[in-house]
Amino acid sequence: LDRVVLVLDSDYLRRYRANPEGFEPINIEKADKLLKEIYERNLFHSRYDCEEDNRVLQIIPYTILFDNNGKTFTYVRAQNIEDYGDERLFGKFSIGVGGHIIKDDGPNYVENCFNRELGEEVKIKGCLKNVKLAGTLFTTEKPVDRVHFGLIYTAHVDGKIRANESSITSYGMKNFSQLDKISDRFETWSRFLIPHLPSLSRI
Repeated sequence: LDRVVLVLDSDYLRRYRANPEGFEPINIEKADKLLKEIYERNLFHSRYDCEEDNRVLQIIPYTILFDNNGKTFTYVRAQNIEDYGDERLFGKFSIGVGGHIIKDDGPNYVENCFNRELGEEVKIKGCLKNVKLAGTLFTTEKPVDRVHFGLIYTAHVDGKIRANESSITSYGMKNFSQLDKISDRFETWSRFLIPHLPSLSRI
């Protein structure tokens, strides 16, 4: 489960944010600059060597999938190390599809990671449209959060979505009010993003 992943200097990444924590929207100009810097300044380190070192942040493209009815793809993570490699997130609900960037994703690291992770985790029967880097997310609430930096993408699916790997134990499309009622069951990033879903779905 250990592998070499892309990281960037923590202080450098935080300069792209006005707020110290939470979800923050990003405009096109800043998004393009951030992606350019990731491609040019990236470092690769062992994933687990970085878990206790918050001087660098592991960059995670994290995609929220909406359907045409205003619902969000939601799933539950597996609860064993063979199916899902981070026990800190065992059994947590999530609205984000994504993962670590690896060397094989180069040279367009973020774009290729986005496509690889999406293809690994879900099967989409239909069209994926309106893909956009909507913002960034960072929080120090839990140890797992302190060493990761989220690139929050949104996309709309004109069709059906189903799980494609054993790391997902159950899944479905849920509306915003349903998610809000059970937000305490979600991993931190998803919980931070749920209040923003109505606006993110309109991007």
